[in-house]
Amino acid sequence: MSVTTRTLIEYGQEQAEARKKRRKRIDNPSAWFGGGIKGVEIVLAQAKELYPDLDLKPDSVRTWTKRGLIPKPWVKSLGKKKGTQSFYPLDTPRQLATAAHLQAQGYKQREIAEAREAFLSGASERGDPCLEAYGRVYRQILD
Repeated sequence: MSVTTRTLIEYGQEQAEARKKRRKRIDNPSAWFGGGIKGVEIVLAQAKELYPDLDLKPDSVRTWTKRGLIPKPWVKSLGKKKGTQSFYPLDTPRQLATAAHLQAQGYKQREIAEAREAFLSGASERGDPCLEAYGRVYRQILD
């Protein structure tokens, strides 16, 4: 099989198209989170419905995100000088309510964050009181 200029040009055009497809941005958070919850305020309002004793400000929710008590959002830029928009996973209000309930019971935020990671990774709940409590409260909030 001989290589001709025509086949090289066709090959180059195919590769250029393939590169365009790979570089395409994903602007739709539904591809990541199945829709996502738009903004901290909505997450906080939904968490208050699940756990009425919840008393947090949006800045505290952002701090809890940094500490690992709830999942990190997907952040989308709205353009030049227009800011950003955050999209949280659909189960974030449930995780937030669970963390607030455990904190009210006296667990430290570090313990709650470790229990959350272990619970979501599927670790055994036996032996760790914080992990057992996290699993129990997480399931109760679902009902």
